[in-house]
Amino acid sequence: MESLEKRTQAYSYGRRGSPTLQAAFRRHQSSRGRRRLCSCVVRFFCGHAALMSVLDSGDHVLVTDNAYGPTRTFCDKILTRFGIETTYYEPTIGAGIADLIRPNTRAVFCESPGSLTFEVQDIPAIAAVAHKHQAFVIADNTWATPLLFDAFAHGVDINLHAATKYNRRPLRRDARCGHSEQRDLEAAARHALAILACTLDLTTSISASAG
Repeated sequence: MESLEKRTQAYSYGRRGSPTLQAAFRRHQSSRGRRRLCSCVVRFFCGHAALMSVLDSGDHVLVTDNAYGPTRTFCDKILTRFGIETTYYEPTIGAGIADLIRPNTRAVFCESPGSLTFEVQDIPAIAAVAHKHQAFVIADNTWATPLLFDAFAHGVDINLHAATKYNRRPLRRDARCGHSEQRDLEAAARHALAILACTLDLTTSISASAG
């Protein structure tokens, strides 16, 4: 009763989280050695939240030209309304991305392999340039998943991927959701998810020590 009165109880409503969901996500997270994991019902919510967690009005973001369709739509139709400018870059640009960096470039969004055309990006080279200019690196890792590409080991700050690919079975056979894994941006990403999804009912977030 005390936790209910103080509103500190771990669980209050099924879709906001449950011991079963927490166990499933901890299993997923422990196999990846990640610090933070946010999960939501669809992949593109994770991509949108990742962008909104690091971007502010007046910022500039570089997005790979082979990005997932809803990512492009979000950049073109939503970010522009907040005064955030997007520049699309050639996927195989590598370290040449330095020529596109501006003083207000806040993030570089990668997708490797890219949607439909499957270019493989030089993530370490892109990350090195981005970090030199204090920009975050976000990677949509859906096609490879963390099972085949360890994004964090190659310089990515926020790694997102659908749970409908190779790694869906540890959760459930018909899993339809997306994961966004961050180093130290859980609060910002979770806030963005709550806004974009209109309700926290659609998100589940857990924290654990990096393994």
